[in-house]
Amino acid sequence: MKRFFIFLLFIFPIFLLGEIKIRNFSYSSFDLEVTTPQPTILKKETPEGIFSEVIFPASGRTDIVGKPLLPILREFIEIPEGAEVKIFVKNYKKEEIKLNFPVYPLQPPIPKTGPAPVWTKDEEFYRRDQFFPAEVVNLVSSGYIRAHRVAVLEISPVRYNPQRGIIEFYPYLELEIKTEGGNISKTLDNLRNWYSLPFEKRLSDLILNYRYYEIDPPNLPIGYLIIVPDEWSNNILPLAQWRWRKGYKTWVKTLSEVGGGQANTVRNYI
Repeated sequence: MKRFFIFLLFIFPIFLLGEIKIRNFSYSSFDLEVTTPQPTILKKETPEGIFSEVIFPASGRTDIVGKPLLPILREFIEIPEGAEVKIFVKNYKKEEIKLNFPVYPLQPPIPKTGPAPVWTKDEEFYRRDQFFPAEVVNLVSSGYIRAHRVAVLEISPVRYNPQRGIIEFYPYLELEIKTEGGNISKTLDNLRNWYSLPFEKRLSDLILNYRYYEIDPPNLPIGYLIIVPDEWSNNILPLAQWRWRKGYKTWVKTLSEVGGGQANTVRNYI
């Protein structure tokens, strides 16, 4: 799986009407029950022809230009240090919906300046007897948010077969997530060592199974250490003083005070 690091997060709800429930949680496996509302199919008229547009409440979308534009649900799940992650579909309900027109293909983004991109459609795919996306559920990447090791779970509640002219819709899925071989002691130690209350407040809404990894905050004051070049010292003082008035213990140190501006030197000082 690809690895990534996240520095700034904007959190939006995945469902307006659907629901994901965690069942039978342990640090080596847990189940997910996913219920989703039925999609709305709209008629979309374009210069290139008439298409079906699949509308799904508060979802993401597929991201391959020229392929069918379909809803996709993405969730962060937390996994223990060292664990290998596997996902299985244990049970499901499926409905087939016949379409009058092909599903509209995703188009390239329109730039703010310059010519508009050309119309794009994967004609070869639209002749195939094949469902897209290929998998109903998938783990696409893993990495860290602060000290939380997370994986991105993608759920495709709607799949399209162009030759048959149908979509498969999954109103119910029961999934099993296996996270075997993890080191939970190391996981919790990392969370304690890198604990940050402002980050944790955001992550509690972002990570699906966050509450199972939630720890008591360390009994320490929340502070700010600001390290700046020597010539910036006076300019940064108003910010440091404002932070102090807000209740944060704040320190300002110059590069000469910490021993220099080399990365290892600053890291060791911190």
